[in-house]
Amino acid sequence: MLRFATKQGLSVLRRPVLCSVAQTPTLAVDCEKNFCTEVATNNIATSESLESPLNVLDLGTLLESAEKKNLQATKACEIVIAIANLKKESKVSEPDYLQDERFLKIMKLLESSYTSKVEPMALISSLKALGELGINNESFSVKNLESTLTWSTRSCPIKEVVMLLSFTLNRRNTESQNILYNEVVKSLERRWVELKGASPLIVQAPSDNFWVLMNKSHFNALVESGKNTPRPLLLKELKDGKLFVSLLHYVELFSPQFVAKLEDRIADLMEEISPGDLALILAELGRKKRRNVPLLKSLTFYLTKHRNMLDIKQISDSLFALNQLSYKDHDTLERLCSQLENHIQDTESSPVLRSILTSLGQLKYLHTPVVDRIMAWYQARLDNNIPMTMKDMTTLLITCATLNHNPVQHSSLLEHISQHLTQDLAQPDQVWLDTVWSLTLLGRVTPLHLESVLSPAFHTSLLYNTSNKTVGSTLKLLNINAAAKLLYPAYQGPTIKVAEDALLKDIKVSPSLAKVQLTQSVMEAFSTLFPPPRLLRTNVNTLLGCVAEGEFVCDTSGKPLLVQDLSDNFGSAEPVKPLPPNAHRMALVTASFQDCLIGGGLTGLTALNIRLMEAAGYRVFLVRWSDWQPASKLVARVKMLDGKLKQVLGVEAER
Repeated sequence: MLRFATKQGLSVLRRPVLCSVAQTPTLAVDCEKNFCTEVATNNIATSESLESPLNVLDLGTLLESAEKKNLQATKACEIVIAIANLKKESKVSEPDYLQDERFLKIMKLLESSYTSKVEPMALISSLKALGELGINNESFSVKNLESTLTWSTRSCPIKEVVMLLSFTLNRRNTESQNILYNEVVKSLERRWVELKGASPLIVQAPSDNFWVLMNKSHFNALVESGKNTPRPLLLKELKDGKLFVSLLHYVELFSPQFVAKLEDRIADLMEEISPGDLALILAELGRKKRRNVPLLKSLTFYLTKHRNMLDIKQISDSLFALNQLSYKDHDTLERLCSQLENHIQDTESSPVLRSILTSLGQLKYLHTPVVDRIMAWYQARLDNNIPMTMKDMTTLLITCATLNHNPVQHSSLLEHISQHLTQDLAQPDQVWLDTVWSLTLLGRVTPLHLESVLSPAFHTSLLYNTSNKTVGSTLKLLNINAAAKLLYPAYQGPTIKVAEDALLKDIKVSPSLAKVQLTQSVMEAFSTLFPPPRLLRTNVNTLLGCVAEGEFVCDTSGKPLLVQDLSDNFGSAEPVKPLPPNAHRMALVTASFQDCLIGGGLTGLTALNIRLMEAAGYRVFLVRWSDWQPASKLVARVKMLDGKLKQVLGVEAER
C-alpha cells in the first residue's frame, strides 16, 4: 500500500482531476480492481466465526498438520485457533504444546512477514487464541500480529476497521497494543472519504496536507499504462446503517470534527437507509446522548414515514431514544404510537412493554389507546392465571400516575395491583416511595401502604440518609403525608408533623429555567392587581409537598383582602382573623411545559398538588404556559389575568 502526502509524491500524474459525477459522467470509469478504500459488499465474517476453522478432535492431529514443508501463515493461524478451542474445552493443557517443536514452528511462522497475507479477522482471532494459550503479550509473535494489524488498517475495508476498534478498545496493556488502537482511531478519521460516499477520489493532491490512499497494484497499473492520463476513481457509496451504528457506539473516541462529518453523512443518506437501521441509529444516538436536532428531525421524519415496517422492539427502542434525548415532538410520538397499537396484542415480552411504559411516562406523553391496550394485555394474562411481576406492577402504576391516567374500565386491574403490592425489604426505599405515591395519586392506596412510608423508621431513613435524600423524594413524602390527612380521613396511622420539622418546613425547590421565566412574567402582571406583601404572598411553601407561586384572599367579585390577616398557610397555622363570608383563600399556581403532558393536560404530580391545595380549603388559580403570552404588553397580561380570575370566581360562586 502507498500513502501519498505531498504533491511531489504524485508527480507521476500530470494534472489534478476533480470531477463531479453529475457534471462529468463520462469520466466515471468503472474499475474491476479492488482499491484499498473500497467497501466490501459481502458480509464480513466476524471474529467468532473464525474461532473454529478446523473440525478436529485432538492436539496430535493439529500438530501433525503443522509438519508440512510449506506451511502457510493462514493455516498456522487456523491451527492456533483450533488448539485454543481445545484448551477452552479443557482437552489440552499448556505442557502439552508449549515445548512441542511443531508448536514452536507455528510460533516462528507467526513471527515472520508472511502474516501480512492473513485476513485481519483471522489475525484478531489468532491474537485471542494466543491469549487463551498463555502466550505473553510481549512475545514477538503477538507483537508481529499486532504490527500486521496496524498496517492493515490502511488498506482493509472500513467495516473491518470498525471491528478492529471494538477489538482494541479494551486491549491497551502494552506499547504495541496502544499503537494499534491509536492507528485504528486515526485510520477511521483519515479515511472519512470512504464514508462520505460517491465523490470522485482526487488523484493529485491540491495541497501538501491532503493525502490519497489507493491500491498499490492499481497505482502501478495506472502509471505504467503509457497513457499518462489520470482517471477519477469513484468510491463505492456506503449505505450500511449498521456501520454507522458501530461508529456511533465509539463516538467518544473520535474528534468532534469527525463526529460532525459522520452525522452529516447519516443525514445525507437518510432516505436510503432502511427503517430498521434508522431505528438502530436513533437508539445509539440516545445511548450516547447525541442531541443533534437537525439530524433528529430528519431521522424521525423518515422513521415515521416508514413506521409500518417497524416491529414492536424497534418502536420501543425509538421511544427510549427520544426519551433519552428529551425530543418531545408530538407528531413523531403520535405516529409511532399509532403503529404501536397493532403490535401490543401479539407480543409475549413484558420487558418490551415495561420499556414502552417507562418511555411514555418519562416523556410525559399520554397515548390513551397504547396505555389501555397494555393494561388489557396484563389483564388478559391475569385471567389466564399468569401473575404480574413486581417490576410490571410498579412500572404500570408509576406510569399511570405520572400521566394522570386512571381509566375506569381497568379499575379491577389497578385494584388487583393495589392488593398484591407489598414492601419488599430488598427493594430500594425510593422505589417503594414512588409506588405508594402512585397509589395515592390514583386513589388506590391502603392504610397499610400509607403507614409503611409514614412510619418514623422509614421516613427518618429516607430524609436523613444522605445516600437516599433528594428534594423530589422529600416532596413525594410530603404529598403522601398531606393526602393521608386531607384525602383519607379514615386513616389512623402515623403522620409527619411537618411544621415542627425545620428541614421540611424550609425545604427549597429549584424550579427549571422555563418555570422561573413563566412565573416571573405572571407575577409581574399579577402584582398589579394584588400588590405584595399586604395583598399577596409569593413563593409559599404549602407544607403539602409543593410550592404555590402566590397566595391571596379576595371576595366573590375579585376585590383584594389582607392576606396576612386571613391566611392559614394551607391549614398549618391559625389565621389572625376569621375568613369573612363570601371570601376565598386563593392559590396562584403556574404550570410550565414540564408541569403539563405533551398535547395538553396536567401531569399527575401537578394534578395531585392542586387536589391537595383544594382539600386544604383553597381555590386554585391556575395559569398554564399554553395560555400565557409573555411577549404581550404588561397591560394586556394584567387584563388577561383579571378576566381569568373573575371567570374562576364566577364558576366557584355558581357552585
